Amino acid sequence: MRKDVLAYLPIHDQFELGVLLVSTGTLQELQRTGESPMNFFMRHARRDWGDIPDESARVNQETLARRGDPRYARRIISVYRSRRDTQLICVTEEHGRSTILLLETES
Repeated sequence: MRKDVLAYLPIHDQFELGVLLVSTGTLQELQRTGESPMNFFMRHARRDWGDIPDESARVNQETLARRGDPRYARRIISVYRSRRDTQLICVTEEHGRSTILLLETES
């Protein structure tokens, strides 16, 4: 494994996240809990949407199915909880150029 790569994700059923961003509040929360932001990014990339309604999950799936169609540019959103039960939101922007992990209070 290359030393400059944090994790390799299996190719099956994943999508590109672009540049990974983590808010300061999220970093502080995850330092308190001993969790890594990469775990949440990996879940998101593997289409584990976390605690979102079924309709939101359906929209995420439809967005991925139509990716590349500029008429159907939508964000992909997942919601997770830290070990301290703090809500974290993971958002991949419309064109997949970046994904941010932030606290629900920062969204």
